[in-house]
Amino acid sequence: MPLTEIQARNSKPRERAYKLADGEGLFLFVQPNGSKLWRMRVGALLKSGRERLTLAKGG
Repeated sequence: MPLTEIQARNSKPRERAYKLADGEGLFLFVQPNGSKLWRMRVGALLKSGRERLTLAKGG
């Protein structure tokens, strides 16, 4: 199930960083300082294994 805009906006920082999955490898990474990064797993595209690509930064 895709992550909604409300869920993304309402995500609060925790003691440890955490991910909110959006599907197909896309996720919102919420850091303890409150910053939010949209990231995507791109391992299928790279030979070196699973890597992460930061798409946008919000906070």
